[in-house]
Amino acid sequence: MVLQGPVVRRRLALGMAVFFALMLVLSARLFVLQVVRSAELVSRAVNQWTNESVISARRGPILDRNGNVLAISASAYTVSASPRQVRDPARFAAILAPILDMDEADIIKKVSDTSKGGVTIKRQVPREIALEIRTIAAEHAKEDSNALSGLYLEEDSKRYYPMGAFAAQLLGLTTIDGVGQSGLEKSLDEYLAGTDGSIMTEIDGRGRSLGGGDAQYVPAQDGCTVSLTIDSSIQAFAEQAAREAMTVNRAKSVRVLVMDPQTGEILAMV
Repeated sequence: MVLQGPVVRRRLALGMAVFFALMLVLSARLFVLQVVRSAELVSRAVNQWTNESVISARRGPILDRNGNVLAISASAYTVSASPRQVRDPARFAAILAPILDMDEADIIKKVSDTSKGGVTIKRQVPREIALEIRTIAAEHAKEDSNALSGLYLEEDSKRYYPMGAFAAQLLGLTTIDGVGQSGLEKSLDEYLAGTDGSIMTEIDGRGRSLGGGDAQYVPAQDGCTVSLTIDSSIQAFAEQAAREAMTVNRAKSVRVLVMDPQTGEILAMV
């Protein structure tokens, strides 16, 4: 049977239409992958073969006019883990939960997320707790146990006020992330905060660092030291006077301001 010209043309046209339809579908798919989801896919790829650790910047201290420390950041630690290296999440959590005073289920949930190269378990862990964790991890490593494989301790910092509640309303507070929340800690945050650094390393499928892989190191820049015009001795007297005035007069509130009339410097503020 010999096909007539019109039939051939119809079949040829149908074939071309199907071909162009497939090309349109393929082009649309490529557009979605390369344009619409480009940032997402690149981020997923980077997370799979790299591990980034944050180097926390040390928040700058606050001093009085005589150099007495009113606020300072001291060493603390962040307990983190690489989920891809954790062999037994339940056992891992059972060991750490009582030390960190955390719920086992919370730790299991974090270290079971293998889509991430690293997760934070707890921040601002005191030095003595960090040393206890290091000791336990060393004992397991010595026994050739993988119970705590994937566990990491990274240096962090915690804000301390050596004089306790002294000048508390003036100094203010910071959040757990070291961000000024009130008082001078908030108003001077841009000077005190500093800039965090980072270390990015290449890892294998189990989250282990590649010996010959590239590493990028960005050092942290610590915050500035802030020296106030406040005199801690005068501030102490002012706070005592304010408490007495409030008690004797049964006042709802008291405000005290001590100023050097020659320079306008604030020596105490309550």
